[in-house]
Amino acid sequence: MYNLPSLEFLKSEFEIKEDEDNLVRHIRKKVAGLLDSYISLLEEVIHPDASSPRVMHESNHFTPEKRQELTKLYKKLMFLYRIATRASVSRKESDDVDFITKTLHDWEDIKTQMLGIVRVLEKSWNGSAETHEEVAYLG
Repeated sequence: MYNLPSLEFLKSEFEIKEDEDNLVRHIRKKVAGLLDSYISLLEEVIHPDASSPRVMHESNHFTPEKRQELTKLYKKLMFLYRIATRASVSRKESDDVDFITKTLHDWEDIKTQMLGIVRVLEKSWNGSAETHEEVAYLG
């Protein structure tokens, strides 16, 4: 019907349930939910909340140059997420497919970048990552 990847791929990547009434809408919601969690994580690193010790600790493990790279990824994810928002508002299956197709086009790159980010965050807690603290007024 649509030029989407196999259901097996979608199930393994996005925990899709085959028995949903509107399968395409369900896929859009699951993929958008995952993007939303990635966006939230990037926001914490790019614009850390000084009132959160966890966020401040983790964000200090990224150089200003790396944060610029993360901002590019953030913009890409936000663009895709807004396509999902449009699909949610329009309730058109063609908009759901548009979002899914565009997201899956970049999916391996997104996953690779996010995995690298998560590894830095993980290492920040076992003392094996280098910190890049910037002393600045945070109030």
